[in-house]
Amino acid sequence: MQTVTSADGTRLSLELAGSGPALLLVHGAFVDPRVSPALVAVLARTFTVGVLHRRGRVGSGPFGADHAIERDFEDVAAAIDRLGHPAVVVGHSYGAWCALYGVRLSRSGADRLVLYEPAPFGAPPGPTVEHIRAALAAGTPDDAVATLLHEVNGMPQPAVESMRGSPFWRLLLANVDVFVPELEALGAFRFEPERFAGFDVPTLLLAGATSPRQLRSMVTLVAGALPDARVQEIPDQGHGAMSSAPELFAGFVRGFGAF
Repeated sequence: MQTVTSADGTRLSLELAGSGPALLLVHGAFVDPRVSPALVAVLARTFTVGVLHRRGRVGSGPFGADHAIERDFEDVAAAIDRLGHPAVVVGHSYGAWCALYGVRLSRSGADRLVLYEPAPFGAPPGPTVEHIRAALAAGTPDDAVATLLHEVNGMPQPAVESMRGSPFWRLLLANVDVFVPELEALGAFRFEPERFAGFDVPTLLLAGATSPRQLRSMVTLVAGALPDARVQEIPDQGHGAMSSAPELFAGFVRGFGAF
């Protein structure tokens, strides 16, 4: 485990595994690196994998009172500079935005970038944030998890109830305090394609074949803004291929740079 200091002085944990060219892995919102241990193990056969524990997670510093997604971008830039021009930076969902902007902000840069379904941005539906705040204030964090899955992820209520107590539910429950800061950060964020007109890092955009249209539209949006981007579809997978199909996902990463 190494320590990275971000631009605002926040200290973050960077966990290393494997050997070979450096790869930085940036997880998505509402979870922590425990979401994809099998993927880390697979990638570690080829790469020295740096797994960033994003702020708000165990081992890393907290969110500030006025957290913005730009702080997450700076965190990833600091991790890239700590690794020193990694061969690949991989970002998933919320972490895909962090990876894209982090590479752009960093001094070191990266050889290649892999973005897996950047998260939809803009305000969450209805009073979702207020519902989550109320659940946390009432001391019922399970209700906050249920709200997130139903109102943000669009999961039908019976499916939400069937997940209670599952490993993924417990992972969300362990990170319940990041729900509001990250929802608000995404709500305030707007992607500005014109800022990437000169972005020259070869980028692979991955889309799950069974993912919702909204996620696939984010892939199309970002690919259209980057001068050197290609899109590939992950067969038979949705938004969770890093966990559900780690060997398949790792194959796309290795193939992109012929590692």
